[in-house]
Amino acid sequence: MSAVQLWWRTLALLAFLAGGFGGLDAEAEPRVSLKIPPFESALFPNFSSVVLPPDGYDTLEVLLEGALGEIQTSSVRVTLNGMPMTPFVSVNPMPAGMRAIVKLKASMSPDYAIKRGGESILAFTAIDMAGTSYRGHFYLSVDPNKAQPEAARTTALRVRESTVVAPPQHRPPTIAIKSEWPARTTEERLSLEAEVVDEEGLRRIVIEVNGRDVEEVVLQNERPVRYQGGRIVRATTPGEVSGNGSGVRLVVPVRLARNRINVVAIRAENVFGITVRVDRTVELLRE
Repeated sequence: MSAVQLWWRTLALLAFLAGGFGGLDAEAEPRVSLKIPPFESALFPNFSSVVLPPDGYDTLEVLLEGALGEIQTSSVRVTLNGMPMTPFVSVNPMPAGMRAIVKLKASMSPDYAIKRGGESILAFTAIDMAGTSYRGHFYLSVDPNKAQPEAARTTALRVRESTVVAPPQHRPPTIAIKSEWPARTTEERLSLEAEVVDEEGLRRIVIEVNGRDVEEVVLQNERPVRYQGGRIVRATTPGEVSGNGSGVRLVVPVRLARNRINVVAIRAENVFGITVRVDRTVELLRE
């Protein structure tokens, strides 16, 4: 748990002790809201439909309060009608949140302005250090008869997504050994046939015998490249490796140690650094 998370949860506990159960729930919920300076009362909750006057403001402010962790300022994204507003957004970190200041009149292009004859969508996303995402949507329109911003009286159905989105869950690679593996053998070499699959993308595959790495397959430009002892395997080396970053098929001979139980394993790692290991045992008998 980061220092920011600990700090926030301590505040939430104090609020609970001071105000009871209702106070804790209200304080612990991350909030995204829209503020239109210089109108002091112009603060609207997430997913609001807001009617704006034609003039009297040069910026909009998106506030994130009660975040569960420290916000990565580089992850903050603001779009207007799908158009990235990055060049016109300033991000100010706050305790357990941040403020994104959107400069509307920094460009003369109509792509970076609120529509005068329809509805505009202002969207916001941010990610904290733990990978939790925060997002907001605001539906903006301009009314020349309005002197200050106010919530729209609309019956339109709005899709209210969750403000907080948990970090994505990435699965480890899948390893399936296809070759028939005897419990005992008198052969010093066996053919290891396996398939390694990962939807996110494979990074490398390692074959080990009795705890020692004997061969490594590294994905380079979506192509598997074999290494032994840190050197690229020659074309005449027995065995075959084929596939791409999504799936690799191995048909590789492995040498076993005599007069003992051997453990042959495959380790696989994907682009997220998630690893998995599968092994098989075989006892090599004397002839």
